[in-house]
Amino acid sequence: MDKYPDQNSTPFYLKNLDKNYYYEYLPESKTVYVRQSQVLDDKTGSIPDFYKKVFDFIDKNDVEKLVLDVRLNGGGNNYKNKPVVTGIVECKKINKPGKLFVITGRRTFSACQNLVNELSNYTNALFVGEPTAENINFYGDTRNVALPRTGIPVFLSFAWWQDKPQWENADWLAPQLAVDMSFEDYKTNKDPVLEACLNFNGNDVVLDPVGRLRELFTSGKLDEVETEAKKMVNDTRYRYYNFETKFNDAGYNMLNGNQIEAALFVFQLNTKLFPNSANAWDSFAEANLKAKKTDQAIACYNKAIELDPHGVTGDNGRNMLKKIEMERKN
Repeated sequence: MDKYPDQNSTPFYLKNLDKNYYYEYLPESKTVYVRQSQVLDDKTGSIPDFYKKVFDFIDKNDVEKLVLDVRLNGGGNNYKNKPVVTGIVECKKINKPGKLFVITGRRTFSACQNLVNELSNYTNALFVGEPTAENINFYGDTRNVALPRTGIPVFLSFAWWQDKPQWENADWLAPQLAVDMSFEDYKTNKDPVLEACLNFNGNDVVLDPVGRLRELFTSGKLDEVETEAKKMVNDTRYRYYNFETKFNDAGYNMLNGNQIEAALFVFQLNTKLFPNSANAWDSFAEANLKAKKTDQAIACYNKAIELDPHGVTGDNGRNMLKKIEMERKN
């Protein structure tokens, strides 16, 4: 029997849209599928009552995976997220890598952004699909404000919600496994995002790309670092993973720790992976300068200026070249 949903019927994420949430057991894949489209109690029962039923079912039945689908969840009351998060944390059967999946999308928003932030912080969830529709830390809730001249009422967000440290903030929460839906998928009622969850076995997806590369690096397998990095950067499943920034941060951590040669390797790799990035060349220039490789630094700054002639990075390159020239004269 095919373990995927019947493609001739309504896909699970579009079923029972008159309910804020529902769950269904998929026996072929031993998966409990939950679709939650609002963070508000449903008329059929409260969120705590609903999730108690879900986790009771998981405990008492042959279940290997839980898929929580919040791609249509536009929010509600984030104080109602607690039973979802604590229920998953307490469910040792499911709260393991490769057993818990959260589907996000371009309509995952507001109080549901808080929910996925907390699931990211406290559970072993694998996020699948598209990025969320909101910054990780964001302004929410609204006040009615009348414009002073026209009296037109507008609603302005005023409450700052910060679920993650400021250095972990980003434009969205990105999926670890990127899966988009095409128009053909919508037209034919296919759901490749759910299929990716059901078909996941963990053998061909690296959940922590930088962690994997760090292991290779510390083992001295530098050729493998470059090969694996190129492979993952070009793999569409990781297209929302910001490799360039991650490598740049790692390089500066090494540079600030006086690991000059290691930093040079990482920054140079970044220029190979992202040859059109002015910032990558600027960082490589700085590392070369600290390593007293002045000619190489000059070449890298010139490359950064070429790529960003009118921007901040280009300006920095010109300033650094002037500084190098003055130091040489002195």
